[in-house]
Amino acid sequence: FQLVGTMWHGGLTYPITCGESHGALIGTDLIVVSGFTEGYGQATAKNYALDTSNSSAVWRRLADLPIPEGVTHGAHVVVGKEFYMCGGFLGGHPGGHISTCVVYDHPTNKWDTFAPLPAGRAGGGMIHDSTRNALFFNGGAQRPAGTYNYTDFNETWMYSFNDPSAGWGSKPASPFLSNHKSYVTAIDNLGRKRHFFIGGQVGGDEPNGNIVDNYEFDAIGETWTKRQNMPFPRGHATSSTIAVSCGFIIIAGTTNGTGKTSDISYYDIPSNTWTKIGNLNTGINSPVCAISGGTLSCVTGWETGYYSAKIQIEI
Repeated sequence: FQLVGTMWHGGLTYPITCGESHGALIGTDLIVVSGFTEGYGQATAKNYALDTSNSSAVWRRLADLPIPEGVTHGAHVVVGKEFYMCGGFLGGHPGGHISTCVVYDHPTNKWDTFAPLPAGRAGGGMIHDSTRNALFFNGGAQRPAGTYNYTDFNETWMYSFNDPSAGWGSKPASPFLSNHKSYVTAIDNLGRKRHFFIGGQVGGDEPNGNIVDNYEFDAIGETWTKRQNMPFPRGHATSSTIAVSCGFIIIAGTTNGTGKTSDISYYDIPSNTWTKIGNLNTGINSPVCAISGGTLSCVTGWETGYYSAKIQIEI
């Protein structure tokens, strides 16, 4: 995997200034959900989609999130044509943790709720295991509304689509504590789906509490295995961690000491190694990124004003 060509802007700018949004690719549509707007003071329930296969496409307004205050720091995953999101912080900063789980059906443009988490969590991670047809939620933090008092957790819960009436059940906890973590399901050189939970920050220490940990979760054996640490501590890259080739890339985010980073790094599953691929044109945390049609696109995130960037890739 490598970046080729030159980074450019234009035609991708998000309709509103947002940071800490959630997002992913569904088909060729880049979906962006909620996030802080007008600074940290409030969150939005507005959501948009952009058809990445059409160079002249414009952002389309989607159905509003069924949580009017808006949500940040939810854990999300795409399953087929549906976007699942659980937990998060409610409304503007410092909002409190919630346990609410919602699902967006892209073909019908409709939201619904499903079984809430056993407890409120924000900044956790969530993956879908296709063999067990289940969601696995891990970690995250609690923070009472109006405070800056974080408590991290390493619990893992499973929600089975085969038995939804059972709700969420407990599974083995992860070996590390963090919030604002990255998570991804990637495909190795043998075509097997592999699940990873990576980095994040400890408690509320965004400037210096980011960690390097990289763990693989085996959803069948329900075990955690330590993999090669990231080259440097990183959090705030939740929606910019993307499966590609025989591994995944992590784009931008926050690191210790220097704050926002522009780094793009690739983790290769077969060799258990990290490689620096390149940089965005500026340091930014919490962007929403996607790879589609030979292009890496990133929108939103904390930088000055609107942010968008596109760069050609080669796999």
